[in-house]
Amino acid sequence: MVLRGDPAHKIVNPVLYRYEEVRACWREVKASVLWVDGAETAALGRLRLDEREYAERRAQFAQLRHVTIEQAGHMLHHDQPEAVAKLIEEFLAD
Repeated sequence: MVLRGDPAHKIVNPVLYRYEEVRACWREVKASVLWVDGAETAALGRLRLDEREYAERRAQFAQLRHVTIEQAGHMLHHDQPEAVAKLIEEFLAD
């Protein structure tokens, strides 16, 4: 698989990503959150997370709807644009 994206995404951020800080921010989110994954993504492997760790991250949000789109990878908006659009429209309508 070849990830087609902007090479700038490979530049290291000037600010360290500290999970404990991020988690504290996520816990303060009061709005509903739509978390959408592609069923065929390799992101968990790249992040070196197992499903338990990934679920723990999602659990930080008080109001989260998690949806997995079949036949989609990391770029799910390219792989299944109609399905993603429908999810967003339904989420915003609620």
